[in-house]
Amino acid sequence: SRRSTGYAPYIARRRPVPENPNSHAPARAASKWLARLAKVLVAAGILALLFRKVGGEKIWEAFSQLDWRVFVVAVVAYCCMQALKAYRLQILLRAIDVALSYPRILVIYFIGMFFNTVLPTIVGGDAVRIAYLYRETRRLDRAVASTLTERAVGVAALVGIALVTLLFSSGQDVSAGLVYSVLTVSAG
Repeated sequence: SRRSTGYAPYIARRRPVPENPNSHAPARAASKWLARLAKVLVAAGILALLFRKVGGEKIWEAFSQLDWRVFVVAVVAYCCMQALKAYRLQILLRAIDVALSYPRILVIYFIGMFFNTVLPTIVGGDAVRIAYLYRETRRLDRAVASTLTERAVGVAALVGIALVTLLFSSGQDVSAGLVYSVLTVSAG
């Protein structure tokens, strides 16, 4: 006979198993296809709106005057910087016992950078990155901590570069406001 402790154990209800486990696969594939189609249509709509507002001739003229060598170097440099930042995020994630592959972190980082560019706030991309990291790890505390720490490390690096620049520009005419701003950000 069991002694009553006042504790009723949780009994999990089993879901009925479908006869064919792949019976929902065509619906999932169609759903993914529709989601991708919707993304393409939204992107095409935004581009069409841009061409209509700015004017296709002006955009074509700007591209025709572009030095493609400089453009390619700039795109490669940008991608390299984002790859290094994603690697920095991977190091921070490993430090808090979150194991994600570098390609997945790189994708999440580029998605965050896209939203940093598109959304009117600076932190929009960080919020999206936190959401994606949470979706991958199911640990909101670690997703927030890694993103905020990565952002703080980036700001600290910029402040360090600014301080070094101020040290080497002692002979130059540097405004007191700039010096005060850099020192204020450095102090926290």
